[in-house]
Amino acid sequence: MSDLPILAQVLPLPTGVRLYSKALVFDRDLEWDEYKILWDALQDIRYTADHNIPYWMGDLLNKIEIQYGETYAQMVDLFDVESIQSLRNYKWICGRVPPEMRMEISPRGDIPFTFAKIAAPIPDPEDRKNAIKAAIEEGLTTREFQERVPNVRARIKDGRTVKEEMEEILSATFEAIARKDWETAAGLVDKAIIMLKRL
Repeated sequence: MSDLPILAQVLPLPTGVRLYSKALVFDRDLEWDEYKILWDALQDIRYTADHNIPYWMGDLLNKIEIQYGETYAQMVDLFDVESIQSLRNYKWICGRVPPEMRMEISPRGDIPFTFAKIAAPIPDPEDRKNAIKAAIEEGLTTREFQERVPNVRARIKDGRTVKEEMEEILSATFEAIARKDWETAAGLVDKAIIMLKRL
């Protein structure tokens, strides 16, 4: 058995308990309170991983693209995800709601990924940030936030409607394809797909 990665090594393991990637081994019987502490720690790590993997993967893809210009397809096997579209979505959402924005909104990191996904299409970064911040402060559910955001996005700052913005995105996509600027075209298609899913 191999040891778990560093994230799991920070768990408050009682003496006589060993944690491996596929096993939890007990060298002694624990007191009831020790079992409770261990249970809570395991729940915390599961919650942290489940709710942050899309952020971590999206940030990783953005960093790789900045540094190496890697394509998404080269990451599919590495991340073992169902589709390349999932990776594109993570990357685009994390690019629209970047780490510094997330840390400014909530230094503790308690922004559900669904909130970032809902807010990502908001054109203005400041409006995007404020929408997420308000949703957290008001304790909105995902559904409540989703219902509120279309109202925020119904009209864009310069008076354009969402439909007009979509037409501009598609026009820019065709122009990027004509220039054979595949990276820009892919980003615009990702944006259009996410916007369509939100309508």
